[in-house]
Amino acid sequence: MKKTKALITAGLLVIMGCHASRQISETLVPNMAQAATIYPGYTPAQFAEGEKLYIQKCTTCHNKKDPKVHNQAEWEKIVPKMVSMANKKSTNIDSSSKDLILKYLVTMSLSK
Repeated sequence: MKKTKALITAGLLVIMGCHASRQISETLVPNMAQAATIYPGYTPAQFAEGEKLYIQKCTTCHNKKDPKVHNQAEWEKIVPKMVSMANKKSTNIDSSSKDLILKYLVTMSLSK
């Protein structure tokens, strides 16, 4: 009985995960297509990593900001300044992480 419940629960989680993943990718397809013109080769995996880093690193100093409040040019000025300030406070954001965060924010800002 417990084994059956566990299998049913696992199956439901897989189905829900696939559905949620599909919803996310459908929402991001227009943004990803636009982002790929700005950042050739930019992938959904990089987008997801950028979002994760943004939440992990940037929200240690401030609340999560809506990426749509700035455009690409603004984010390209803001992110390096914020990374510099964060690194002075002992948050370690390397160049690769900075680039992923920037690309995530720019991609999200494209859906205005």
